[in-house]
Amino acid sequence: MQKLSSISDALNLFKNGDTLYIPGVSSEPRELTNAISAAACDLGRLYIVSGFISGINNVPLADQDNLVSETVFFPRPQQHRLTDRIVQLPLSYYGINNYLGRCHFDWGVIHVSAPDKNGNCSLGISAEFQLSVVSRAKHILAVVNRQMPSLPGSCAVNVQQIDFMVEADFPLVTYDTGEADDSSSRIAENVCTLIDSQAVIQTGLGKVPDKLLSSLCGHKKLRFHSGMISDGFIKLLNAGSLDTDFFHTTCSALGSENFYRQLKDIDCLHIRGVDKTHAPQTLCGFDNLTAINSALEVDLFGQANLEMTGGRQVSNVGGAADFARAASQSKQGKSIIALPATAANGKYSRIVPSFDAKHMVSLPRYDVDYVVTEFGIAKLKDCSSRQRAEALINIAAPAFREALSADLSYQ
Repeated sequence: MQKLSSISDALNLFKNGDTLYIPGVSSEPRELTNAISAAACDLGRLYIVSGFISGINNVPLADQDNLVSETVFFPRPQQHRLTDRIVQLPLSYYGINNYLGRCHFDWGVIHVSAPDKNGNCSLGISAEFQLSVVSRAKHILAVVNRQMPSLPGSCAVNVQQIDFMVEADFPLVTYDTGEADDSSSRIAENVCTLIDSQAVIQTGLGKVPDKLLSSLCGHKKLRFHSGMISDGFIKLLNAGSLDTDFFHTTCSALGSENFYRQLKDIDCLHIRGVDKTHAPQTLCGFDNLTAINSALEVDLFGQANLEMTGGRQVSNVGGAADFARAASQSKQGKSIIALPATAANGKYSRIVPSFDAKHMVSLPRYDVDYVVTEFGIAKLKDCSSRQRAEALINIAAPAFREALSADLSYQ
């Protein structure tokens, strides 16, 4: 293993035509990605696969003034201008993991804490796809960040698996949901009534999940197995609402700096790779998995669009597809879609008769058991197509219910 003196030295490792994997979400090594972005026009043709997520990892890599190409799974800001060099693959999180398992990389970048006395470098707050890539890369470059915590329940990579190491000191990627508005609060309160004590919970990020976790502080023995956790997890732990005999598991922790500092004291938290957290065989082992995801719109069949708006792709299905399918098949499980009833300050209904021809079905109707808005809960499980449509109309914004009812003839 060779130690490099600076991030600039790391850039000199990459040769024209090399393929790289760079982790995203909270494991993005932002000092390195900023350096690649700044020097990209001098780096030649690099082929980068990343785990970047829109709105969280926004550093531009491929651009008009360089020869970098990207393979991504979530839309990138400059994608519409570089359709020949930014390729987006429509895969779920577990599908991404399987795809990476078929790839070969010249360089696998990992973001880790300093090695311990046994030479193990913790992946800290996010394991995600990093371990899968370690086994598929010709060379491993470890960015050792002094601010990455070594967590007792996280995965680690030994220095013997690392080819090059560069030490750095930079803030971790953080995420702030902001204050929940009245609509988000009412949605969260409605979802809360569907959550049983001792349920195994999966949630996403955003105002509704954050408010929901605050609302669940009266529950007991809750268990988490989720693609991501954030600050609300600590609220539940401090409220005594979590089952401390259960290993709560996630592939990424993403939240505030204070949240990251508190994680080192939680022995019942495991951070594992997507090959474990999103694997069908893992998720099918839970009899009471409750998956709570969001959507951009839901049609009267109960199909959910999580990706398209205005004919433009703004997101990907992510882990929702993996968890929704497993939850809907779980014996006492529930697959829940929670979304505001309207968009654009009430101008458009998110409950629609059918999707626009340019939009897509991210979750089929048989993977959605409940749809929740600020106006109530639509129970779709065990209902006919017409019953599902009627239930969905009843939780649409009142101003749109009459127009939606006119489309019942389709059911």
